[in-house]
Amino acid sequence: MYIKEWVNEFIDVAISFDSWMEMDRIYLQNRIETILAVDLNEAVPNHLAKQPDKLTQLLQLLPANLTNEDKGRIESELGDLLTPPPSVVNALFAKTYEVDPKQATDYLYDLSKNNHSVSSHSFSERELFCYPFIKENCLACYQQEGKLTNNFSLAKRFIRMNLANESWMLQYLSFPQLLKEGLVSYEEHQLLPVNQQTVQRLFQLATILPQFTWVYRSQLEEELQHSCYHFARYTYPVLTDTSSKKSQSLLFSDVQVEKLSSDLGISLSSANQKSLEQAAYFILEQWKQQQPTESIQLVLRKQKEVYQLVVTFQSASRLANNQTLGMSDSSMAQEEKTLTETWVEKVMAFL
Repeated sequence: MYIKEWVNEFIDVAISFDSWMEMDRIYLQNRIETILAVDLNEAVPNHLAKQPDKLTQLLQLLPANLTNEDKGRIESELGDLLTPPPSVVNALFAKTYEVDPKQATDYLYDLSKNNHSVSSHSFSERELFCYPFIKENCLACYQQEGKLTNNFSLAKRFIRMNLANESWMLQYLSFPQLLKEGLVSYEEHQLLPVNQQTVQRLFQLATILPQFTWVYRSQLEEELQHSCYHFARYTYPVLTDTSSKKSQSLLFSDVQVEKLSSDLGISLSSANQKSLEQAAYFILEQWKQQQPTESIQLVLRKQKEVYQLVVTFQSASRLANNQTLGMSDSSMAQEEKTLTETWVEKVMAFL
């Protein structure tokens, strides 16, 4: 087995993703030979084995004494060769979406896994968001497309989306914790007002891409200083953590309301999208006006024709306040929880 055969297997994958055509094979062979600094006519060392992932297979050819930084750069350069330019990826995504939305997002995910812009290594959330949240290094910014940074591979691709006549960008996270986890972020690095459009966009996303669970988190936006929505193929525990005591909303027709059994929040469900949107906006406005907690989270999924929305509230005990009030961490947290529960009950009474 010669190195050239491994390189040709890699090129076959690149052609299958419409990154290149057969007439580009010689060019790609020469590019890869230069990147890897190998002779394609040499035999593959006996201790190396074929791999189903053809990028991983080529990376075995790198010298063992190469620095991690150099290995990462070479992996990113090879991954970029597997990947069509952004205009082609977006055109293929749009064409596939017309046939099947799930097939379109699967295309982007498979491409991202093959080019290693979605890593098989996972970081904790704290590690994932450990980098400075500046525009030049923001993991939500599509201006990073084509750059090699802490958060991005050269092969990372964004899908352009229109939400409420605004330009937004869809991407899969480089270091996911959940299955097919990603972000949809505003085109510009900025925070948009939290208002009715915040809710409308969330419902639009769940409608056009119902294969995902969608999340709006005020805390995440504040940390990134960038408006965004989070998605994953995952059933969050809060979606099933209901008290099983449903009641009909008095203010919003066709909306059923439940209090979460073990979390500070409310679950709402309806087949009437507009009514549920209005109920969600009502809760969001109540939270904005009264600020009973530090953050709010909206978790939305669509199952067949029924939408389920769970709104949760997070209190944050601060050490300085604890010391000022002469309260322990546990007693402060308990008091915050009691106050939040009382506020949730008041909101449910209005609903």
